[in-house]
Amino acid sequence: MNVIDRESRTHGDTLLFILASALLAVLTVGSDQFVARAAAAEAAAQSFPTATVTRGDVPLTLTCDGTVEPEEVIEVGAEVAGRIVSLGRDPREPTRPVDSGSVVEAGTELARIDDSVYQADVALAQASCQRSEAELRRVQVKLAHAARRQERAKELVANNNISTSDLDQAQCDVEVAKANVAVAEAAIAQSRAGLDLAQKRLSSTRILAPVRGVILTRRANVGQTVSPVANAPCLFSIAQDRLQIRATVAEDDIGLIRPGQAVRFAVSTCPNESLCGKVGRIRLNATKTQDVVTYTVAILPDKSDPRVLPYLTAHVRIEAECRQNVLNVPNTALRWWPQLEWVAPDVRDQVEQLTHQRLGRRRGESGTKAAEAAARKCRVWIPDGQFVRPFEVQTGITDGTVTELTGG
Repeated sequence: MNVIDRESRTHGDTLLFILASALLAVLTVGSDQFVARAAAAEAAAQSFPTATVTRGDVPLTLTCDGTVEPEEVIEVGAEVAGRIVSLGRDPREPTRPVDSGSVVEAGTELARIDDSVYQADVALAQASCQRSEAELRRVQVKLAHAARRQERAKELVANNNISTSDLDQAQCDVEVAKANVAVAEAAIAQSRAGLDLAQKRLSSTRILAPVRGVILTRRANVGQTVSPVANAPCLFSIAQDRLQIRATVAEDDIGLIRPGQAVRFAVSTCPNESLCGKVGRIRLNATKTQDVVTYTVAILPDKSDPRVLPYLTAHVRIEAECRQNVLNVPNTALRWWPQLEWVAPDVRDQVEQLTHQRLGRRRGESGTKAAEAAARKCRVWIPDGQFVRPFEVQTGITDGTVTELTGG
């Protein structure tokens, strides 16, 4: 073998060694990456949050907002004209006059109007009654006198002592006297009505609370002149003690609501406490705003609570329906979506298409509506070794935490 052949072989061996080393390095890197991916997938699979399908009751709960309002607001004004001379005393703090926030009973004095003019009217009406009564007695005496003259005239006519014309005159006097008595009796009735009116006006100088409740506003002050004219402002606004919540419900959900259904609500004055109530009436005068139709539902609290004040905002949960002893799954399991490398390889293409469809949905669509009782198709993910696999189920109602499983 010559020198040239030996050098060629040595050069070839060197090149082969270099190629083998490079191939080994590539295989080593690929193996490391595969092991790293497998370890990552296994770690991810081991860290998947899991939940168990359970059996229990699932209530269908409708959520909405409303406003706490009195069942009725009574506006109290003046029935007579005059000047306010004093304000009533707060029943709970007698040293203070009634004001906004004062709790009053029916008949509590709110204000008093100067009554000197109305006392004089009562005195005049009483004098008028006395005069009418005296006039009645006078005409009654005349009637009795005319009746006696008529009787004597009848006797005299029977004995031919007077003419029949005298008897006719006596009878006419009796009828006139009877008419005068009727006029006097009518005058007495008129005088008594005038007295009742004067006394009513006198009593109206005391402005009283017509119902039990809390004063919302007070527009009366001492020295103010008031009048009962139609456009005069009310002096006191009183909210009846019974409060209600007027909740706004969408037309899609109104068919699920019936009077008597249980309600839970919360207000800002006691945010960490859930208060109880029930559905009262459903107002049929719907409101349409930008093609959205809503109805007003009156909700009655179970008991009066001083922390529930008029015109607070209430967050309401209406228990419209309850499915008992059904399979259910947490809502978080229905919303969870894995990364593509966590999915079993044989269904990755399908899941990738579903992912694109899911991301392409219109923004702003909230998840499951509580009022949708019809079955819906959803997906949960079940473990499959170190991966997860989609599983299609049909769902029913939800209470916001768990959802009923109706199929799959």
